[in-house]
Amino acid sequence: MFYKIIIILAVNVLLYARTTRYGYVSDDLPCEQRRTEKKQGKYERIWQSATSGNKALDHSISIAVHAFCCVFIYTGLGANNISFMAALLFSANPINNQGSIWISGRNYAWCGLFMMMSMTCTWSAPFAMIASTVSSAAYFVPIGFLGSPKWYLILFLPIVWAIHYRTLKTEVKQRRGNEAVDFDKKMSWEKLIIAIKIYGFYFGLCLVPFALTWYHAFMQSGAGAGNEIMKKQALKLDWCFWLGLSLIGYMIYSLFNWTPVSWGIFFYSISIAPYLNLFRMSQEIAERYCYVANIGLMFALANVCSPVVFAFVLGGYVMRLMVFMPAYKDDYWLIEYSVVEDPAAWFGWFIRAHKRWQQQSFREALNCWVMAKMISPTEFKILYNIAVVLKYLGKDDESLVYMKEAEKNIIKGQEKTAEHLITEYKRGRYQLLR
Repeated sequence: MFYKIIIILAVNVLLYARTTRYGYVSDDLPCEQRRTEKKQGKYERIWQSATSGNKALDHSISIAVHAFCCVFIYTGLGANNISFMAALLFSANPINNQGSIWISGRNYAWCGLFMMMSMTCTWSAPFAMIASTVSSAAYFVPIGFLGSPKWYLILFLPIVWAIHYRTLKTEVKQRRGNEAVDFDKKMSWEKLIIAIKIYGFYFGLCLVPFALTWYHAFMQSGAGAGNEIMKKQALKLDWCFWLGLSLIGYMIYSLFNWTPVSWGIFFYSISIAPYLNLFRMSQEIAERYCYVANIGLMFALANVCSPVVFAFVLGGYVMRLMVFMPAYKDDYWLIEYSVVEDPAAWFGWFIRAHKRWQQQSFREALNCWVMAKMISPTEFKILYNIAVVLKYLGKDDESLVYMKEAEKNIIKGQEKTAEHLITEYKRGRYQLLR
């Protein structure tokens, strides 16, 4: 057992060591400013001065959290050959990149670590579960203990929920205010189709990481019904829908024939459920949402893999991870990789345009927003930003045409905000939308 733990730790260090030379991306960027902020407590100041702006240390902490999460997967799921394979598959699976590499995504890795710690050391379960569910991402995950040999850990769940209920309620309310549109606030058969599709999509993406990007074309604008074109794509019955429906059928079948594979898929299902957009309060699709759920899938995969298949899959994961990892060098490369990985995602081009704008490459920014418009022709944000850029470049007539198009495509539920922006534009006071 001990030598297998050493192997797991060594594999993680070898896989992720080069990330210590990488910089900050996305939400990590404010870390560099925190060094200058005055903190109230002595120990908080020491921690901030030690970690904020220290990229190597920040990434080293992320490596350690991910590595020990993998160790607890091994020990918590049986400390046998199957759980050892599951831990190694999870270590290298590139879909975990936003939890294992992205510093701001470390919370997802902590959730996984504490959940598996609960299954390893049952005496620590109440404290580990409370620590894990500090992040709302893990609030419902302990339900996944059902069907496992440690099913009785769910008895602690009422205490955990009681402690964090108020925090969850506040966060949900805040996120719903920022993210939700009219379509998100009503239950319908359309939303059920979308949820089943996302359920199948994440399952396929975890097993075969065919697209590693911060901005997926799948469900773009459609999960929130931002516009009718994307909504039609979101409701199309494709392979994701049929795969999701098959998984539901398998879960029903498993009620009468429960196996370790059944539990792995059940754990995945419980963990991914809050991100199926039935009750949307976050980004439509994001790989970080898979981190904890992927523990269950890697365990299920390990149970059906022969040694030869295991070696083949692990090798594939390592190669894919090594190719994608340089995306985290800095924020510039993160966007470039995102556009290359999924060029059909309009939001990737949208963010790329902002990067060009910040560098004062105004015409290149305009080109990127036009690319985004070619993908999603009726997106309010895109049309509005093109109008603003054209106005800035002195092309008033063209700008007005795009602003009129933007007016026709205001998202339901966001009329007040949009009308205010358009009024300000007409008064000569305008700003780009993010």
